[in-house]
Amino acid sequence: MTVYPAMLHEASPSAHVTVKRMEEVDHVLGLPKGTFANVATGPLDLATHPEFPGQRFLIAA
Repeated sequence: MTVYPAMLHEASPSAHVTVKRMEEVDHVLGLPKGTFANVATGPLDLATHPEFPGQRFLIAA
């Protein structure tokens, strides 16, 4: 797993999380932002999904 620069903050997990395949992202304004909790659970959810091995995702809240 590769983690790119992001702005992380300590807070309750956000209910509004954006998860996009990197192939669908052509521009990101600023740095993605997310809570430590969302950044921890997002990749775990993706890693256990049988259709996603080896793919890259942008996770932001």
